Order: sequence, then C-alpha cells, then structure tokens
Amino acid sequence: MKKRTRTYLLIIIALLSVCPHTASFADTGTTEVTATVNPVYSFSVPPDTVIPYKQSDTLLGQFKINDLLLGDSETLTLEVTAGPLRRGSGGELPYTLEFSSPQTITAADIGRTFDASVQIALDDFLAAKSGTYKGTLTFSIISSLTDSVVWSGETELTVKKPGAVQKPPPLKNPTITVFIEGEKGGKVMYEGYSLPSGAVVTTVPNGTVTFTLVPDKGYKTGKVMLNGMDVTHRIWPNGWLIIANIHSDCVLEVSFIRSASAPKTGSGTLFPFAAGCVIFAGMLAKLIVRKRGEEDEDTEGLK
Repeated sequence: MKKRTRTYLLIIIALLSVCPHTASFADTGTTEVTATVNPVYSFSVPPDTVIPYKQSDTLLGQFKINDLLLGDSETLTLEVTAGPLRRGSGGELPYTLEFSSPQTITAADIGRTFDASVQIALDDFLAAKSGTYKGTLTFSIISSLTDSVVWSGETELTVKKPGAVQKPPPLKNPTITVFIEGEKGGKVMYEGYSLPSGAVVTTVPNGTVTFTLVPDKGYKTGKVMLNGMDVTHRIWPNGWLIIANIHSDCVLEVSFIRSASAPKTGSGTLFPFAAGCVIFAGMLAKLIVRKRGEEDEDTEGLK
C-alpha cells in the first residue's frame, strides 16, 4: 500500500515537470469617482428704507456676509452702485452713500457686517421740488475666478417731500337769524337793542353771542329753538341765552306765552267783576229791605 502511494506521487511530479505552466489571473484596475461642489455665496443687504424729510443722516442697516464656500484661491470683490434719487415727474435729490466694506472678501469674513448710511444736505432738501423720490442701491459680488458678478442684491430708498402748506380759505362770519313768534309778548335784546323778528346778528367764527329775553307784563318766555333743537332749558333766570362756539349760520326761534297769573281782557274777563257787583247789590238790597222793615216795626209801635 505504501509502495502504491509513493508511485502515484512520483507520476504526478513527473507530469508537472513536463507540462508547461498555464495558470493565469484576472487583470486589476481603478474606478474614478468625480464630485462637483458648487460655491456658496450668501449675503444680506440693508432693508428698503424711507428717509424722513430734512433728516440729514439716515442709517439704512447692515450688509452681512452670511456664508461662503469658495474655490481654491478664490476671492470676492464687493461693489456698490448708488442709483440717483429721482422723482417720477422729473427732478433729482442729491445724496451721499456712506459704506465701509472690505476691498476683498474671503471665507474668513463669514459673519461680518458693514454699516450703510445715507446723507442728504438740508439745502438739497429745501431746493428739491415736492413729491416722492426713489432710488436703488445695488450690491454686487464679483468672483476673482470668473471676473463676473456671482451675486447681487438691492436696497430701495424713498424720500417724500411734502408740498407747500396751503392756508385754508378765511372762515365766513356766521350769522344768527332771530324770529319772534307772533311778534308779540316780549323782546329779544342784543347789546342793548331790541331786535325785530327776522333780525340777523353776525358774529366771528367760533364766537359767542348773548341774547336777553324780556317778556312783556303778563307774559313769560315759552319755547326757544336753535336750529330746530329745544334750548329753553339753557335760559338763565335773568333771561340770558348764551350761544357759544358758533361756526355756522343759525336760526333762533323765540316764543312768549301768557302767564297763568296775568289778568285777562275782553268779554270773558268782565264776568267775575259783574258777578261780584250783582252779588254785592243783592246783599245791599237785602240789608236795605231789612232795615226798612225794622223801621216800620218801630213806627207801628209808636202809634
């Protein structure tokens, strides 16, 4: 058994030494992976701003570098273009932009802010025509790799100059027209004068007028109306009627009515007096008759 095994091994070794070596292996290689990383340019500009009239120095806000991802050896340049402040119907308002920015921007500047402000001279404000002026600030970022604008933003400026203040037309002097109902029963006095019905009193704008209502004997003041409103309760005990803050024409209507205690005239007023006379006459007649009867009795007794 050992002899057979040894024989087989010798045969195999002999075959290997005779046959050429033909073993081969698969070829090896590399795979290239390409990734494109785009640059990042992130900035913030000052907000749109309305510049108050006659304000010589106005802070607009800040220009901010938010985030950057630049190429190898890439730098950025910031340029600001200040457009003119123009009025729609023509005219221009001069101004000066104050803005401090770096000559170049790198990744190390992330998070930095830069103030922007506008200055307008008072003389320029006064010389400008009234109206609304608008202008635009343009912030441009230029890349050193392409020498072109890679980012831009705008801030709008507005200035409103009011028009000339126009004086209101002079106020008309208001009037009060006085009417006396029935034209009897009393007087309406103004500055010592008795006013006839229909008289017109003129006063100054927002002025005050005082009337005195004087009832005749046997009368009292009735209803008093001012522009259709009852103002009887505003009469003072001495008869004054004060009308204040008069800014437009008014109509005053005054009435006088009989007082309840006043004596009446005419046929109706004679009745109480006549009745009294009749009663008195009757009583007097009775007294005379009685007196005569007593005298007659005394005379009969003497006989």
